[in-house]
Amino acid sequence: MNIIITGVSSFIGRALSRHLISEGYEVYGVVRPDSKNRTGLEDITKLHIIECDMSECTKLTEMNLPEMYACVHLSWGGTTRDGRQDPEINAANEKMTVNMVRTAKQLGCERFIFAGSQAEYGVTLERIKNGNASPEPVTETRVCSPLSEYGKSKLKMLGVCSGLCRELEMTYIHLRIFSTYGEGDHPTTLVSSCVKAFSSDEYIELTSCEQLWNMLNIHDCAKAVADMISCVFTMPEEEKLTDHVINIASEDTRPLYEFVNAIHDRIGKGSCGFTRVSVSPEGTPYLNPDISKLKALTGFVPQVSFDEGIDRIREIE
Repeated sequence: MNIIITGVSSFIGRALSRHLISEGYEVYGVVRPDSKNRTGLEDITKLHIIECDMSECTKLTEMNLPEMYACVHLSWGGTTRDGRQDPEINAANEKMTVNMVRTAKQLGCERFIFAGSQAEYGVTLERIKNGNASPEPVTETRVCSPLSEYGKSKLKMLGVCSGLCRELEMTYIHLRIFSTYGEGDHPTTLVSSCVKAFSSDEYIELTSCEQLWNMLNIHDCAKAVADMISCVFTMPEEEKLTDHVINIASEDTRPLYEFVNAIHDRIGKGSCGFTRVSVSPEGTPYLNPDISKLKALTGFVPQVSFDEGIDRIREIE
């Protein structure tokens, strides 16, 4: 079965491609010819690399590719702090995504799987403290109120792409991915920064880290996303082409400072302080996901504990 992945050079893209290949899929990964992140992609055995800028994704139909079963669309530019608030960057992403839906149909895809985000919900620590959001676990039916342009654009794509997929007779699957971590992640993330500092017996200053957080290991994330390619949606025949919104997260939710302390305890040296002040236009994300739907659809059970995940990161340092 042939699968096409956009954003294959991303953190999730690399892990997903490896997982799908190990499961026997033929994986075709789209990467920009000048991508700075493509280093090492050639080392992923059996990955078919397709050079194409996503702004020209319609050209994929001219490349004599085999018929695809599903497209996993991970590509999204401008995910830095400034980029997430830039309406022009996100508008370009929206246009690219719509073009990719149409391209996927022409490539023979029956499923279009879009990487949405927990940012669509707009649940923050500040909103909870002000009584403007519930601290209860977030289900897919929670009313969304995104704060960033990034979250607003991802949510907009749910409406636009699900409607287009119904028109094109493709199944649309909208994944709301929470927080992933693991080996190969960006060095500036909280987990990567703590592992580096503690391993070097250094001090790192953090914010209060009082908000609830959820940590999903990248290998478990890849498995959860891959399962969306083959999962069976049981519903009345007339609803077969409806959209499916699914939270992608783990069952490991606790105050963020507990994860930091767990990293410190695992490494056994270094230190930290929870005193830094940080002001973000998006507020402080409060991650308390409900993954009942994911479990019901696929039987998902995370395989990598947080301690094991930290050990795996340290092994490649």
